[in-house]
Amino acid sequence: MNTERVELQVGPIDAPLVHTPVCVSMGNPHVVFFVDAPVTDAFATGTGSLVEHHPLFPEGVNVGFAHIAARDHIQLKVWERGAGLTSACGTGACAAQVAAVRRGLTDRVATVEFESGSLVIEWREADGHVIMTGPITMDYAGKLPQRTAA
Repeated sequence: MNTERVELQVGPIDAPLVHTPVCVSMGNPHVVFFVDAPVTDAFATGTGSLVEHHPLFPEGVNVGFAHIAARDHIQLKVWERGAGLTSACGTGACAAQVAAVRRGLTDRVATVEFESGSLVIEWREADGHVIMTGPITMDYAGKLPQRTAA
């Protein structure tokens, strides 16, 4: 099925909060709503939770709220299935960029900005690969105890 404009809306039928998302698979399911302005954490949490559990997505879905700031710049919040609101999501960034290109909203290379930082996403036309480039940081290092023989 064509997933570029899925019939789905959240909110009143005559004034939906979000509507007509793009569905994309990045190895995991994503639905991307395009919004007129960056959304708040409260909006992303309330709406993302509703969409994650919508009957269209029996195994759940990651929900992106993408604001197109320019043809090469997306501001994004992601509600991740089973985890909630995240500070960043690599597959969500890739899904938002692919969805935006499919709709003709961005060029094939764009910066996707989260509150915690930015990634550059390229959806290559030649081979269809999605390339993500950005910084890495170590969040935690530790050591697991050795297992003793029983």
